[in-house]
Amino acid sequence: MRENRQKYKLISKNMNDLIALMDLSGKITYASPSNQTFLGYPSSSFVGQTLLKFVHLHDIAIVMEAIKKLLRDREEMRIVTRLLHMDGHDVYTEIMMSFQGQRHNEYADSILIAAHDVKQRMEKI
Repeated sequence: MRENRQKYKLISKNMNDLIALMDLSGKITYASPSNQTFLGYPSSSFVGQTLLKFVHLHDIAIVMEAIKKLLRDREEMRIVTRLLHMDGHDVYTEIMMSFQGQRHNEYADSILIAAHDVKQRMEKI
């Protein structure tokens, strides 16, 4: 068990993607340490905030609709949106969300969020 925790800690500290958990009220309950690199915010300032606080104003409706659909259909959602970096620039991001309902652990009824930068892909369009 301890060895597994060490592996997960090593992975989460060294990956570039953002991993987060959001409760059903929209509040972030966990953010991976990579959040600091990804959006510039330390994980501690991300936790307790709503995801929408970090979404570009023009993309909020897209994210809200994706969350509604995820909760209704219980199927993974993928969207491309802009998140706001702490220094003010937009981060073009693909967000994958999945509902973690009916699990028998502390993360039951949470939304798992995995996000990665797609700037290079967007520049080719």
